[in-house]
Amino acid sequence: MNKAIKTKIHDLFVSQFKKEPSLYVMSPSRINIIGEHIDYLGGNVFPANINLYTYSAFAKSDVIEAYSANFPALNIKKVELKDNYEYDKELSFLNYVIGCYQILKKHGYKVGGFSLVIDSEIPTASGLSSSASFGVMVLKGIAQLYGIDISPVEIAKLFKEVENNFMNLKNGIMDQFIIANGKKDHLMLLNTSTLEFENFPIELGDYNFLVINSKKPRNLIESKYNDRVAETNEALSIINKKYNYKNLCSIPLSELDNVLALIDDEVIRRRTKYAIQEQSRVKDLIENLTNKNFKKCGEILNAAHNALKNDYEVSAEELDFVNEMGNKIDGVLGIRMTGAGFGGCLIALMHKDANDRFRKEIVEKYKEKFGYACEVYDVEVVNGTSCTE
Repeated sequence: MNKAIKTKIHDLFVSQFKKEPSLYVMSPSRINIIGEHIDYLGGNVFPANINLYTYSAFAKSDVIEAYSANFPALNIKKVELKDNYEYDKELSFLNYVIGCYQILKKHGYKVGGFSLVIDSEIPTASGLSSSASFGVMVLKGIAQLYGIDISPVEIAKLFKEVENNFMNLKNGIMDQFIIANGKKDHLMLLNTSTLEFENFPIELGDYNFLVINSKKPRNLIESKYNDRVAETNEALSIINKKYNYKNLCSIPLSELDNVLALIDDEVIRRRTKYAIQEQSRVKDLIENLTNKNFKKCGEILNAAHNALKNDYEVSAEELDFVNEMGNKIDGVLGIRMTGAGFGGCLIALMHKDANDRFRKEIVEKYKEKFGYACEVYDVEVVNGTSCTE
């Protein structure tokens, strides 16, 4: 955390709580290069952390109280300490905070109350995993505040429980895992079934990734995200009346036609097709990235976006527009949505010489089409969540 940001967080904390903070935490956002929506299907994913952060300051307290600079109209949210909490829509962002506290207590960690100030530069509901950044930050902050040593892997598992069981979002573990464990200048291949992972250094040469924020927000809890989880569970249940696969992503691509033949419902067939083919695309992209075949990498990104649009149906008009128009710009190799979709962000792989041209043209054309501008971010790949006093 640089000095200017730390000073800002310190002053905000003192102004809100009239006391000094004892701990600071910074937590990055993430992009996923390939392997979308398959972390809850037991597949391999390929994410990285980027340099858009959630910042916070902590101090011990006899209550749980939090203030977010991003939602100042909500003022300080506060609850008394107790053994059990339930999700309360009126508590807004504090639900994540008390969910983190409760999961630590449930697992036997001796933690108490705290005061917390949050200031995030991650666009809300953008598909860059602002919620996982926030939750990993809170868990790591509480643990550090109370002198508890919890591994980054365990932090990721704990926040997945918070989202699944407290926030009722049936997501996988990718976001939490990369934000807690990511390494600077590396992409991570994560097996979401075993949590085994391998870091790949980023060596793009004259090429780079840009992030495009469509500025169309989405709320996963109120979206069709949980529907996709249910649909893919149904697919596996149908397939396993004949076979015995652990998850959809364990089905070899060579068996695609055989398993699709077992499914009568066209929607469930398309969800299944997407999951099996996307797992194959993860392998293909890593192979081509390692061999520096960036043109082929772009083709894989475009194929993944089209599958997310047509087979998994989690894209949006705004995302499809960026994919279509952006690919017409010279030097752009491929574009796809990143994150859960229904709005949010995309990533684009292009030659660095195309950056300025892409930024100018896509923003102008997008505003002309939708009446408001999208945003384009240069990004760096950074380390996971960290604490400092």
